[in-house]
Amino acid sequence: MDYELESEILTLRHILNAFDTDPTNPDYISGKVSDITKDVIYAFSRIEHVVDRLIPLMITECIYKKLDLVSMQILNSAIFHFVEKSRLKFEEKLEFLSNYCPKNLISKLKGINTLRTKFAHPTKNAQELRKYENSVKIINILKQLIEANNKAYKFFILKSNDRS
Repeated sequence: MDYELESEILTLRHILNAFDTDPTNPDYISGKVSDITKDVIYAFSRIEHVVDRLIPLMITECIYKKLDLVSMQILNSAIFHFVEKSRLKFEEKLEFLSNYCPKNLISKLKGINTLRTKFAHPTKNAQELRKYENSVKIINILKQLIEANNKAYKFFILKSNDRS
């Protein structure tokens, strides 16, 4: 039974991926561009989660000395849920964090957001995305994604440990 379900998943993914990989489609996207698109979107979602966690940390850091640990955890959690459910644009979140985070981190996150915007609409940007079929450019993007993720997580861990 599991084999049948897994087989169906593979079949459905193949059909879904075929929408953009049909060479006769004017919005054709090569397999390389399709793969890097998925990488960019996945990495961005991880980064956005960290950004959503950083905002409450930065807010509560301002009033840290006035709260006991339990009150701070409750406030931190409430702010996180607000930020996560809010309709704040990623740029707005970064604008807030720019007051508290290193400039090079904010710059890297803005760069990833630019990539995400470009890759989030592959058929609309198909012509421009064709330049990313180049393996060197793909390697550069993957390195950017890894570096931005690492910097964001390290900063989050650093700020989280400051509370301990």
